[in-house]
Amino acid sequence: MGRLTVRAPDRAEAAATADLARRHAEHWSDSPAGWLSEEFVQSAYDMPGADPANDFCSLDLDGRFVGGYAVLPQPPYSEINVYTFIDPDLSQEDARLVGEALILGAQRSAQPYADRAEASMQPQLAFAIWPSDPFKALARDAGFGYVRSNFVMRRALADTEPVASIPDGVTLRPIDVDADAADVTRVMTAFEDHHGDQVFSEEQLRHFMTGVGARPDLSGIAFDEQGPVAAVLCSVGPDGGHIDILATLRRARGRGIATGLLHTAFRSLAEAGCSIVRLNVDAENTTGALGIYEGAGMARESELEYWMRPISARRSPPAGP
Repeated sequence: MGRLTVRAPDRAEAAATADLARRHAEHWSDSPAGWLSEEFVQSAYDMPGADPANDFCSLDLDGRFVGGYAVLPQPPYSEINVYTFIDPDLSQEDARLVGEALILGAQRSAQPYADRAEASMQPQLAFAIWPSDPFKALARDAGFGYVRSNFVMRRALADTEPVASIPDGVTLRPIDVDADAADVTRVMTAFEDHHGDQVFSEEQLRHFMTGVGARPDLSGIAFDEQGPVAAVLCSVGPDGGHIDILATLRRARGRGIATGLLHTAFRSLAEAGCSIVRLNVDAENTTGALGIYEGAGMARESELEYWMRPISARRSPPAGP
């Protein structure tokens, strides 16, 4: 068994980190991971609210970079998500050694965020794991349990997608980041009532909408008589088009707005030269999103499982009398 070193990540290694994470994802899933680029990793370092020294970790085995993790915390810290990657060429013994160290490190990195959760909340440490990844067995041995899955959905795009139908009383236009960031942030509160989803701040959404591959010109924000009501955020990567977020406020659901925005995104991405579009969806999404996507011709390409374990907050003792 080799000598394992756990260390803070080196930003200069962004290209190597992206390459290792991409090889891990493509080895264990049925989806391409071209979006895992050096630029994507650099952007993660710069995400408002991120603490790279705490949130990211690299592991070396006998001096060779072989794995790491990224903790992606968002208030209210009900679920503290962790994404791991391990060199798929390691032996079973070495992969187990690295995986066990990743679990311990992620626990330490997640602890400060669990400590910030409200006293009435039970934070969960959540690993995102491809179903065939042997890391899943290590998580199970460490007391993590399967909770739910995300699907990567895929659809081929025609050269000319049909014009989408937008409900009466709703107007839709491309997103102008400077003008629309606040309204997009309001629309994203649509996720507040959905398990496991956290809401990004306006600063974080600005970073996201101007980041790697972001295409606000292909995205859209919808308004009705009461104001902003829905939004779709799109990006373009080496593996085609992506619908990164599609959200509709609760008050406007059931009117066909999400379907209209989805097909508008299909058409915009096709006109930008994309032949494939992908998105991620929670298999147990309470808004019926999975049915909308399947109804629009999208099929499941890959599955990403979420395995969770409670993480106790360290509470300060009460003040003395």
